[in-house]
Amino acid sequence: VSVGESIQDAIDAVPDGGTVAIAAGTYFETINSEGRSITIVGSGQAGSVIIDGEGVRRCVVVARGETAATRFENLVFRHGVNQLDVDIDGNGDIDWWDLQGAGGHVYEASPTFVSCRFESNICSQSGGGIYIFGGSSSPEFIDCVFAENVSVKSGGGVSSYLSSAIFVDCDLTGNRSDSSLYGGG
Repeated sequence: VSVGESIQDAIDAVPDGGTVAIAAGTYFETINSEGRSITIVGSGQAGSVIIDGEGVRRCVVVARGETAATRFENLVFRHGVNQLDVDIDGNGDIDWWDLQGAGGHVYEASPTFVSCRFESNICSQSGGGIYIFGGSSSPEFIDCVFAENVSVKSGGGVSSYLSSAIFVDCDLTGNRSDSSLYGGG
């Protein structure tokens, strides 16, 4: 995928087991793995592929039962905001969990994020960098950075509810929650 092309179109077109390689640049869209077992990878040096929510949308959604075979590598998710009108789980209702997560939202899924950066995302609920929800959610984050994210409620960098997220060699820095009851990390 090159700048000016749609990453989501490439995701929709690649077969399971395939790879979507993204050229260096900034892409203004939300990407959704749509339950696919694929790898979505930024080409080039670290930080050179940016998914930018422009302060109007989330950057990444993983909400169709994805497993560790769904991988996101070498991507920056920035300037995301939570959306109040998106039905994440597809049940036809906007539930409280649909309102969470600005940079990303993982719902009942267990993807793998490697060398990704969640930065400068702002959530009016919980999970500025990313929100993880559901008893069957056990996503893994390896060598990821969560920096300068903000939430009004809990988890400026990460908020995880009823899930078993795994973090390996990750950095959380400069994140904050505006709540006096919950942490910024």
